[in-house]
Amino acid sequence: MRWRGLSSRYVEEIRIKGQAEGVVLPNIVKHNQHVFVADAQTDPLFQSVTDLVLSEGFHSWMGMPVCNGDTRRGTLCLYWNTIITYREDLVLQAQELADTLGKHLARYSSESSDASPAPA
Repeated sequence: MRWRGLSSRYVEEIRIKGQAEGVVLPNIVKHNQHVFVADAQTDPLFQSVTDLVLSEGFHSWMGMPVCNGDTRRGTLCLYWNTIITYREDLVLQAQELADTLGKHLARYSSESSDASPAPA
């Protein structure tokens, strides 16, 4: 039986391969821009991880920077199991979500370092 979503093997391999030069995720962070790929199974951007993409079974992929102001917080990745076309409205909605996450991540990150134990 397989869980819905990405496998732990995929996540671990992307983490390891993501440290190599030329891989998609570091480029999103470096340039602070979204990347959309209609079919990751055939796109040259995913050539180094084609075997992983095929085993996970997804096609379309979009990565968005998650920021709070000028501070990068991470990358939001969206996966589709079908091929979809690039749509500006989809990009705008995804960026709104990424911006909202960035604001909240900043709040939780600063609270976690200043947080004192809750009263018993």
